[in-house]
Amino acid sequence: MSELEYATKFQELIQFVNPTPTYDKLTYSEDLNQLDFANRKFNFPKLENVPIFTKSSGTAEKDSSSESKPIHVTFKSLRAPKFNLELKLQSCFLLHKVKLELIKALETYKPEPIYTSASNVKLMLKTKTVHDGETLSSLAGHSDVLNLNVMISKSSVTPLVETKGVVTDSTTTAAPSTEKKFSGLSEEAWLQIEKLVKKEVGDEKLAIEYLGKLKAIVP
Repeated sequence: MSELEYATKFQELIQFVNPTPTYDKLTYSEDLNQLDFANRKFNFPKLENVPIFTKSSGTAEKDSSSESKPIHVTFKSLRAPKFNLELKLQSCFLLHKVKLELIKALETYKPEPIYTSASNVKLMLKTKTVHDGETLSSLAGHSDVLNLNVMISKSSVTPLVETKGVVTDSTTTAAPSTEKKFSGLSEEAWLQIEKLVKKEVGDEKLAIEYLGKLKAIVP
């Protein structure tokens, strides 16, 4: 069946099921610009105060009615490496952005710098773990002071180097290989082989000849 035949039969079927047109004064020959859309409601309802999250800046941007404000955040580590520092950050910052700012500050921390990555940093409000998608304002509320506990699962006192997606310490050296290299059969092993060959061959002279050929091949 050709496309034309299929279309013709389809139109006949529509006319048979519903011979009366379902549209109202709307034909394909009319200019769409002349149609009256003024009384037709095609618009979606407007959403108010929708936050727009930007990955690059790590902030949740809202309209001008919602302004960001500075918050003094104190970070205290619960286990090694130990540190206690305060940063002045914006309330609109997502916690992922907060982690990056903390990592940057730790790299110049005294008396000893601390190097780590965002995936190794866990932030907690008291004992509750907070997540990267939350903002500082959602944790601090109306306060301009916030205390966060920190747990770092992996860190180094030297810069970390990323190789094929794996973050490692730049001073880490490969461990010496403990693999034992083969240096030849022991005297005891040759004695065992000699006994076996003599037993299988039955002729001592021929067995010694076989052993000589074997030793020429195997060290």
